[in-house]
Amino acid sequence: MREVRKRESLRSLALAVLAMVFVAVLGGVARAADRPNIILIYTDDQAANMTGFEGHPIIKTPNLDRLAREGVHFTRCYVPTPQCAPSRACVLTGQYPHTNGVTTNGPVLPKDADTFTARLRNTAGYACGIVGKWHLSYDTSAEPGFGLVDYVATDGSPWKWENCKVWVQGKQKTADKFLTDWHGDRAVEFIEKFREKPFFLWLCFRAPHAPLVYPPGTERLYPPESIDLPKTMDIDQRDRPRSLAGSAPVTGFKGKNEDKIRKARSQYYAMITRIDENVGRLLDRLDALDLQDNTVVVFACDNGWCLGDHGLYAKGPFFYEELVRGPLLIRYPKLTRPGTRIDRVVSLVDLAPTFCELAGVTPPITMQGRSLLALIRDPKAPRHADECFLEYDEQKNRKFPARGIVTSQYKLIDYLQDTDVLYDLKRDPAEMDNKISDRDYAAVVKVLRSRLQLWREQTEDPQLNK
Repeated sequence: MREVRKRESLRSLALAVLAMVFVAVLGGVARAADRPNIILIYTDDQAANMTGFEGHPIIKTPNLDRLAREGVHFTRCYVPTPQCAPSRACVLTGQYPHTNGVTTNGPVLPKDADTFTARLRNTAGYACGIVGKWHLSYDTSAEPGFGLVDYVATDGSPWKWENCKVWVQGKQKTADKFLTDWHGDRAVEFIEKFREKPFFLWLCFRAPHAPLVYPPGTERLYPPESIDLPKTMDIDQRDRPRSLAGSAPVTGFKGKNEDKIRKARSQYYAMITRIDENVGRLLDRLDALDLQDNTVVVFACDNGWCLGDHGLYAKGPFFYEELVRGPLLIRYPKLTRPGTRIDRVVSLVDLAPTFCELAGVTPPITMQGRSLLALIRDPKAPRHADECFLEYDEQKNRKFPARGIVTSQYKLIDYLQDTDVLYDLKRDPAEMDNKISDRDYAAVVKVLRSRLQLWREQTEDPQLNK
């Protein structure tokens, strides 16, 4: 009798355990169903204030303007460094360049890097894909890895705007239209394919990256003769650190007259408008599939670009707003309030922990960014420190070491082999007056240098020992 009772007890215990597992599984499925889709729309070399929602007087971006009206606009978002590959590595890892190891274009992200995309796929069951530019592969553009494996449609190398060699699911093909439009097609294809499960899509437009061109049909959209030149174009070259004299944006400006700058800006504007049209196609498809309410749409850029601003053309080891500040929009109808503007200082390293929190995934303690959801819930959140950090190491095998800090009012740049720079962004938003030697700012400089030094020590900046 005792044996019978023992067997029944064991059977009851087994059934109880199975029931618990069953409930846990069902609960997990329910939670997965509630997880939002996430789309990160990423542009290449798009400077700050180059959209309608940012106040540009002539660039037409009605679809991005719609995103801004329906979501949150972070007006003070900074890139950790104005280079393509490091910017992307910062987004994936939530770490600054000298921590994740991608400090310039060329080095790839280590294969074992802890990325939010891999966590979304492996922990939360997301389908993760990438469309467009890929700059960090440990193998080829056909196999980016880091969780971005469910859908791959990337540009090949070398690339071009028309008839570009591309990779689609591991097979090499040729894009049958202007590359920006091809990117738009593949993005729509992705959401149609994975609409039944939570997905993450990184849509990486090449535009408005050089070489600047007119997308088909836009040749007279922005007549060059109607375009104003930047007010900061004519500056005294002696006001900038001498160690930067041979950098790409300085040499790129040489030989550029007013007509060339106007035409370049005309093409740049047209390329941004073509991006906007493809964003509109994607938003319309989300609406048609009834996915808009459960999809987080984020718009950002990898870094900026100077088109005559500050006597520069291209990007490089400068930390002007045109190079290190970019647009950031987040729309998620279940969380964001339409038309919200948040003027707090944030960084691209904040995207990874934000995506983790949205997906219900625990971020690794190695992430240096901060989730933006607290600010979305309360734009005046007192615990958010209004500061972010900037860095630069090299460009085209030439060293240009620099570190910087941005706060709600100031920007301090420490050119490690040259003079420092301080701008009062509230009084001098055009960054034309270096206050580093002004006695009235001595206390400010002391505090900012202390904060920058502490960050470098905490993140084990390798430049500290050089």
